[in-house]
Amino acid sequence: ATLAGALFVAIGALGAHFVPSYLERQGLASDVIAKRVHNLEVGVRYHAYHALALLGVSLWMMQVGKPSCSVGVLFMVGLLLFSGFLYVYTFTGIRWTVHVVPLGGLTLIAGWLVWAFQIFTLRP
Repeated sequence: ATLAGALFVAIGALGAHFVPSYLERQGLASDVIAKRVHNLEVGVRYHAYHALALLGVSLWMMQVGKPSCSVGVLFMVGLLLFSGFLYVYTFTGIRWTVHVVPLGGLTLIAGWLVWAFQIFTLRP
């Protein structure tokens, strides 16, 4: 959770201070730059939400005393697929990477649903 948090802050800072000028130097049109920066911002936002969720899952697992890392794994895989591939697309423009993003979103949703199920079935 803490590493995910540090990473989202670092990528957010890159996005704010480096990405627009980097993309301009690549010769991209302003509308393309705006779209890519927007994609980066969405990735960072969901990265932040799920870094906090990972912290919550960690605290919850300590509280119930029953280790169940499936939610954490789903959140980490979802972050990689959702935010990670948005980051890759932002910097590279490789078009196929955006088609992986919805799979990451579904994985994040699965993490929330599994966590909800566990909350109701694994009471301390």
